[in-house]
Amino acid sequence: MQEMEHEKDKEVAQEKLSFFTNISHELLTPLTIISCSVEELQHKLKITEVVGKRSKATFLD
Repeated sequence: MQEMEHEKDKEVAQEKLSFFTNISHELLTPLTIISCSVEELQHKLKITEVVGKRSKATFLD
């Protein structure tokens, strides 16, 4: 009887682990995409700022 309970506990623990592993993957995938998009946008904005400053300096000279 105890062996059956122990096996059931192990099975439940494995199911919980599997569930949380899948959930974390499902959350991390879109977060990674968002993070990469934000970094790309930040990079583009920095380039635009540098180009804008150079063009202003050129225009003023």
